[in-house]
Amino acid sequence: MTWQPSSRTRLTLEALYQDQPRLTPSNPLPLAYPRSGYASARDYAGHHWNGFKQREGMAGYNIEHNFANGWGIVQKARYFKVDTHQRSVYATGTSGSDTQLSRFGYTTDEDLNSVNIDNQLKKTTRWGDYTFVSGYTQRPDAWHRFAL
Repeated sequence: MTWQPSSRTRLTLEALYQDQPRLTPSNPLPLAYPRSGYASARDYAGHHWNGFKQREGMAGYNIEHNFANGWGIVQKARYFKVDTHQRSVYATGTSGSDTQLSRFGYTTDEDLNSVNIDNQLKKTTRWGDYTFVSGYTQRPDAWHRFAL
């Protein structure tokens, strides 16, 4: 949704929500297994226990203002939230047998929260449009991982 209160100022609001409650992870067979003749190309190494679900949302805005002297400013801000849960059974090989497939199961539960802000200073000249960019990204978890 965009609102333009003047010819020099524009505000755009953005939002996204996506819910994928039932996706199936890819569980291909090792190449040797279909070649053995005991499985078709349509078989997979998965199990009914497999599952993948994801919810993601985003809200943000873009605001732009152009001054009369050729300078302009832009700010873009976004908040993202993603929740993912996956359960999978993967093939590890045929264990030297044409009729047995070794598999293992695992599960992941992942969450992401992210805030991104991008500030831009623009100047239009007779030689073209030049943009000087500075930005800020908030990642509070990143600092303690790389501390000495």
